Amino acid sequence: MDVDPALDEATEQNTIALLTTANGIIDQLKDTSPDVTDLMRELKEPVTKYRREIIEKLLRHKFEAALEDSIPVGMMLYLASMFARCTVADVHFEVAVHGDSIVIYFLCTTVKSLHNLHEMLKSGFMDAVFTDIISWQTASLRTVHVYVTDEEFNARLSVLSSAQGLLFDRRLLILKLKGITSVTSNLP
Repeated sequence: MDVDPALDEATEQNTIALLTTANGIIDQLKDTSPDVTDLMRELKEPVTKYRREIIEKLLRHKFEAALEDSIPVGMMLYLASMFARCTVADVHFEVAVHGDSIVIYFLCTTVKSLHNLHEMLKSGFMDAVFTDIISWQTASLRTVHVYVTDEEFNARLSVLSSAQGLLFDRRLLILKLKGITSVTSNLP
């Protein structure tokens, strides 16, 4: 994540602590709330785009309520939105650490979830969420860019594709990720 103007060390550490706290709360809720586990179970079945949007909204409300006592009110909506979108996309927030700025690790266990994360980045969703989180903390507007380098993306894609036993031309998948939605291939 790049932030302009750059954050001071204390704000970075505070952001990391808030993300870590929120992630722990959401993970616990996913394990203990029957309502949340039912919604997550429903996502494993084929559902329409409209139903996925409804599930995301329901999860966001559940996540907001869970974060209420531990996260500042001004940040609850942003964090709940990110965690709900990630849950629906089968993308798992893992950890945030201090690096050149704040480094965020997401776990994608399928090519589809990696594609979903790529779409969240490409659409500007992650930029908007983290701009709001950082700007709220600093009380000044910051420009935040959340990104993954092409090398990192291709390396993760390669690992996922080989781990799943899929043999395909990565260039076709990358073209699909760039907006071509009807790529067909005769895979053995």
